[in-house]
Amino acid sequence: MKKTKSCTVLLMFCLFALNGLQAQVVPSHQLKALLIVGHVEDRTPFFVSDMDKIAAIFRENHIAVHKFYDKEADWDKIVQVAPECSFLVYAGHGMEMGKNGKTGGLCIKTNVSTEKLLAGLRLQKNALVIFKSVCRGAGSSAGDLGDIGMPEAQDRVTNYAYPFLDLGASGYFASNMDGGAEQFLRDFLSGTTFRDGYLKSTGMWNKVELDEPFKGYQDHFISIATSPGGEEGTLTTYKNGVKKVEKFVSPKTYNIAAVGKPDFDINDVILKK
Repeated sequence: MKKTKSCTVLLMFCLFALNGLQAQVVPSHQLKALLIVGHVEDRTPFFVSDMDKIAAIFRENHIAVHKFYDKEADWDKIVQVAPECSFLVYAGHGMEMGKNGKTGGLCIKTNVSTEKLLAGLRLQKNALVIFKSVCRGAGSSAGDLGDIGMPEAQDRVTNYAYPFLDLGASGYFASNMDGGAEQFLRDFLSGTTFRDGYLKSTGMWNKVELDEPFKGYQDHFISIATSPGGEEGTLTTYKNGVKKVEKFVSPKTYNIAAVGKPDFDINDVILKK
């Protein structure tokens, strides 16, 4: 399939939700979170609704929230508040505006390439980055008609994750599972380590197939969890704003990914140690 720089979004969501304990309240150190939702055509209201659930989790834990949704997702405004933020959560279209046409960037009001992200974005030390239902963020994309293979999935995740690590983040987590980002965040804020929270998020529906050191970053790991596919469903894709709906049998999917320090936890965020 020919690659383009148009945005695509993964709209294949599992029909189950992950349930868990309520997050404990984090002591108030005036932590702040940056929440970004890109425009995803007629799915935008659903993405906004899901992001508001994440906003509620942060507020339950006394963490202030900056929202940049849809038409308000202005890059110049985002980079102004980002240096105050210890959390960045993005939901929206995936991009192929990384180095050498690789995965990377944010699809917002004005598309942001990896180069532009590295040049303009600053976050608090030991930030946590979460990608929610973003094409290629965890490996799979809505445009994948067959099994992409682990090397391609790893390449996609690597190219999304490394810019944030270069900027001082200690963890990148991506999930295409319904409720997966929310439950992972609750667990992290309650004191669960980054690695343990990721492993818990894989549940019974996904199998960890890749788990190894992340090259070029000391004491970091990369891990990807998959599901075998085979389910009949409906595939919705957008290309240059044109919606296409078709029936399909899902291929093997790469649903959940984590890149970061295994023992990274909320205390590292608070103390910035």
